[in-house]
Amino acid sequence: MLLAPGLRSGPIEAAHMSTPPSRSDAATAAPSASRARTALTVLFGFIFASLLLCTSYASIRQPVWQWSGLTRQPDNWWSIATLLDAYYGFVTFYVWVLYKETRLAPRVGWFVGIMLLGNMAMSAYVLRQLARLQPGATLTDLLASRNA
Repeated sequence: MLLAPGLRSGPIEAAHMSTPPSRSDAATAAPSASRARTALTVLFGFIFASLLLCTSYASIRQPVWQWSGLTRQPDNWWSIATLLDAYYGFVTFYVWVLYKETRLAPRVGWFVGIMLLGNMAMSAYVLRQLARLQPGATLTDLLASRNA
């Protein structure tokens, strides 16, 4: 399936790009993968629970269809819920950046950029990753390969 010029995804394209890990590689990666899975479960469990609480509280204070922005009380509750939701989206995207970037400086720089500029920085990051792809690269290469 062709997703964008030169960017394909599918079992045939993805299969020739990587080799299965050896048994010893899998054994050494297991503790690290377990810790990463636990950290991601805690992070996204917190995001889910806090957004559920925030939007529930905002709904109790005022129905969403009565929200008129930042102009008066209690409208600020939906503004807070929306802002919280946006920043959690930035954090979610940053988890991918954290995985892809292996060096500290790019990790810190992209975190600051994403938190300050939001979707503009996120779009710039994706465009940069697309520009760095080799001809014939797959969607798996874009999403899962780590930067040196």
